[in-house]
Amino acid sequence: MADTVYRNRDGFEFEFHGEYRKIIRPERIVRTFICSPLPEHEALEPLTLEDKDMQTTITTITVHNDVVGRDKHLLAGGMEAGMAEGYARLDELLAALQAR
Repeated sequence: MADTVYRNRDGFEFEFHGEYRKIIRPERIVRTFICSPLPEHEALEPLTLEDKDMQTTITTITVHNDVVGRDKHLLAGGMEAGMAEGYARLDELLAALQAR
């Protein structure tokens, strides 16, 4: 996975990267996640995609090596807010594409 820059609507930005460990098309991706402010706290992120009734459900879990890394990502890194904003923006994009 290439370096990616995340920028929220307030202009705050940081980089994150990782590598894909497993890809099972079309239902599962397992990757690592390292965010630039906390490079010593790599996390593992399995993601599953489930199609049902013309809708796809995405389930992702972030697995940390320890409580310290988890808390730093959630609290200091703003991970929870960033994930919520990212999915909200994805919903907006998908709604705009469906409206076409």
